[in-house]
Amino acid sequence: MKKAIVFIFTVVLFSAFTNVSFSEMRGENMPPPQGMGMKNITPENFNEAKADILQKIEERLKRLNDEKACVQAASNADELKKCMPQRPGGPGGKGMMQKPSQ
Repeated sequence: MKKAIVFIFTVVLFSAFTNVSFSEMRGENMPPPQGMGMKNITPENFNEAKADILQKIEERLKRLNDEKACVQAASNADELKKCMPQRPGGPGGKGMMQKPSQ
């Protein structure tokens, strides 16, 4: 009987963690995007919304390119760890990347 209870508890616990992990990967727990948001786009503010979205994409691309260059320049595990974004606000916070020491 104890083995059955332990098994059921393990399955329930595992499924709970799996659901959290998959929902995070799908972005369901992500905060809403900053800026105008897709719901507020009207014909009158279309150009402003488009420019805002493109600016945010450019910012993300720059962060990714900086992170990629850092990883490529890393020559050991400590330098590689410094390339990973530190998220002061927890998941979803803006990364504060450090370049490896040369």
